[in-house]
Amino acid sequence: MSNSSKQRHELSREFARALDEVATKGDETSMDALMTAYDQVERFFLPKVSGAESIELEIKRRVAEMKFYSAIDKAMPYETCLDLFRQIRLLGYTSLEKKGNLGIVFARHCLQNGRDEEASLLLRDLSLELHAALRDGESLVYREMLDQIASIVN
Repeated sequence: MSNSSKQRHELSREFARALDEVATKGDETSMDALMTAYDQVERFFLPKVSGAESIELEIKRRVAEMKFYSAIDKAMPYETCLDLFRQIRLLGYTSLEKKGNLGIVFARHCLQNGRDEEASLLLRDLSLELHAALRDGESLVYREMLDQIASIVN
């Protein structure tokens, strides 16, 4: 492993630890304080990867995902979670698996908040994408996601 690879690997581990540290304080911390802490993590790590666009994007994605999961865990209002979900969608997904997991979590939140139609549309689109991916190749993860979607819808 080259020096720059080792440095990137160590930076990645530091970033994951920093996000974990914020997340573990989630139960006793207000949503505003959590958002601020996640923003601080992002501001700390982005300059360290300046110019490496794919890594910058991944940092932004991970922070956005953690904000979203924190909002869901704290049962924040639908509009708050929707805004965070939209931010994630704008940043894009690293994989269909990540997109599926986030979509399923948000669909459940929609259902809990009486947004059945939004949940249905989201799950329908996700299901179509997963079926298309399965036609291209077998994936146990995609099948499990489709089972989860079926259990939510039925």
